[in-house]
Amino acid sequence: FERLYPNEKEVELLVSAGRGHPYAFLNLQVVQDPKPGLGPLMGIVSALSGSSRDLNFVTTCDVPDIDMPFIRRMIREAGTGDYDAVVPRWADGRIEPLYAVYRRRVVPVINDMLMAGESSVWALFERCRVKYVAIPSSVAVTNLNTKEEYGSYCSRTSCEQ
Repeated sequence: FERLYPNEKEVELLVSAGRGHPYAFLNLQVVQDPKPGLGPLMGIVSALSGSSRDLNFVTTCDVPDIDMPFIRRMIREAGTGDYDAVVPRWADGRIEPLYAVYRRRVVPVINDMLMAGESSVWALFERCRVKYVAIPSSVAVTNLNTKEEYGSYCSRTSCEQ
């Protein structure tokens, strides 16, 4: 991360995972989910619980491109508006809850939801103060979920396969 974004001195980078040991090679703090298998909401609460920061950008491992100017904008929006989350939204209304900024104060809300058997990230937004921000046309939030998508991405970007 430091090699790609050398000016991000105040960044705390951690990995939230169902099991921590597969990620030891990253040499990063790994926060293990207390109850693996509960989906993205458990990953979000694990990451927020392990973070020392109030505002946290949360994304998934299958998003290869991180647009730092857009993330900084979302963090500023969260900090100036007292929002619990700042979530990007596409022009067609779809949202990107796993490329968003969350405050640590949502941890008790998420824990209550998980204890009640509710694991929907969208249900979290009904319980929090959320600001939706338009995704600029210059920002590509790409999820790579298959080998084919990864291969196509690598052929466009010259990444190693």
